Amino acid sequence: MAKRRNRKPTITQQIMNVCMERINTKEHNLTRQNYQRTCYNFVRWCRENHDVKTYDEAKELLQKYADDLQQKGYSPSTIHSYLAGPCCGFNVKMDAIEKPRRIAADYTRSRFEPSCPSPSRDPYTEKVRRITELQIRTGIRKSELYYLRNKNFKQDESGYWCVEVENGKGGKYQLNRLLECDVEFIRGYFDPSKPDEYIFTQEEIQASAAVDLHRLRAQCAKNYYYHLLARIKADPSYAEQLEAEIRKRWNLYNIDKKTGKPKHLKKSLIQGDYVLRGELRKKAIREGKDYRFSKICLLATSMFKLSHYRNNIVVASYLYT
Repeated sequence: MAKRRNRKPTITQQIMNVCMERINTKEHNLTRQNYQRTCYNFVRWCRENHDVKTYDEAKELLQKYADDLQQKGYSPSTIHSYLAGPCCGFNVKMDAIEKPRRIAADYTRSRFEPSCPSPSRDPYTEKVRRITELQIRTGIRKSELYYLRNKNFKQDESGYWCVEVENGKGGKYQLNRLLECDVEFIRGYFDPSKPDEYIFTQEEIQASAAVDLHRLRAQCAKNYYYHLLARIKADPSYAEQLEAEIRKRWNLYNIDKKTGKPKHLKKSLIQGDYVLRGELRKKAIREGKDYRFSKICLLATSMFKLSHYRNNIVVASYLYT
């Protein structure tokens, strides 16, 4: 039998091997996968369009790649996503690449009705009812939803019942706080006698691809925000309790990796109102939507429901959808 020859890696593989040394330093598996995919697409583009032979030659083409993406009509957000992997792999700061600026007013994800058909028009309604009914009450990410097990129902540091996400986006540990009116309904999903079993079947997961779960995540965030806002309006003293709960969660889970200590919670994140500016404000006024939001309710929604710890993301990507 003839011996198998050890083939040398292709030029694309050689370049990607160098890139992967940096990409593999990313903690979260999904981030690594996305960066590897977009970096590979860039290297392949370099090979097909410019016949590059080395890592350094490809690195010099990052700006041309960004320009090419823009000429092809990709949105600013998509261009940003396609550049993140190559910039990581080639050790180039994103700010060093000229690209169109992402503007919240131009976001399109889940902002159009056809992306999420109503239950009466959705042929998969019965198959995904358990997923959608949990999603509208928790709002956790799609990828996190599928990995929930029976053991992931517990109380948080303030005694509220939560759905636990052990390894969420960016490797974050999350405790998704539930409204009191939803606790018993959500409890019915979790069987403590079988702690390690997943709560959704593969059939349910596959069928849910037909539903815009991000829209339901956004609706959940809206419901939670306006619930908190109404409670503060009815009882202004609740704001003090909410701030104490925010600080408690912040100090437990928003930790600086360098110092190992909680990051500083700026008063500007919880005091006063967050007011939209620029094109998003004009668009909100035009469409009759809110353009002024309570910061303490935004941060509570961000931390307890979305695990972002940032007010601007809550407004631009969730409350405004």
